[in-house]
Amino acid sequence: MFGEDVVLESYRYGPGRAGEVPRHAHEEYQIGLSLDFPGEYWYRGERHAVPVGSLSVIHPGEVHSARDPHERQT
Repeated sequence: MFGEDVVLESYRYGPGRAGEVPRHAHEEYQIGLSLDFPGEYWYRGERHAVPVGSLSVIHPGEVHSARDPHERQT
């Protein structure tokens, strides 16, 4: 279904303190699906909410950072 240049990864975050990933960029597209916890991106100089159920796309080479808007509960 996908070419050999596609990497699919899944992340599940447990309960914890709100935090932020340092600003960084990727050489490829980053596609995210928020399943059960809202988030927030810093992208193209602005903060963008990532509500539960949303799909987000980060373009190659774009500096961005992800952030939890509040602590993750059990």
